[in-house]
Amino acid sequence: MCDYKVTRFFFTTAFHGEELVEWSNRAILLNQWRSLADKYSDLGVSIYEDDAKFLDLIETMVPVSTQSALFTFISMFAVAVLFISHPPTLFVATLSILSTSIEKSHPPFQIFAECMLLVVLIGMVHGLLIIPVIFNLLSVFPFRNTYQVSSRR
Repeated sequence: MCDYKVTRFFFTTAFHGEELVEWSNRAILLNQWRSLADKYSDLGVSIYEDDAKFLDLIETMVPVSTQSALFTFISMFAVAVLFISHPPTLFVATLSILSTSIEKSHPPFQIFAECMLLVVLIGMVHGLLIIPVIFNLLSVFPFRNTYQVSSRR
């Protein structure tokens, strides 16, 4: 009779359910697994999840985005203070910056982005397709030079 000692083992679990469609619920489940693994740290338990890199971002998104927006507002306010000396104008500019930062998707910027996208796409189609085709079609027709160069001395 041999005595075997298990030094390592591996097991896989799977979960399903409509509530796991939401990424936040997946993040909660991952954190529950991690806390369970922490209870058995003497076993060297590790948790692997394919989507962990995304699930870990969910918890940090709101505080990091809030902090980034706050520092952006403070920086823009500092620049506005440097260039605008009239207090009422500075107040209006600050409110404009604040409203742009608070809104989820500021409509003028969204419209600007859509217009820029259209201009770039239409320009690209013209530059890569339409204008070369027109030049190629025009090269078929023979053109005579109707202008005479006169030399004046």
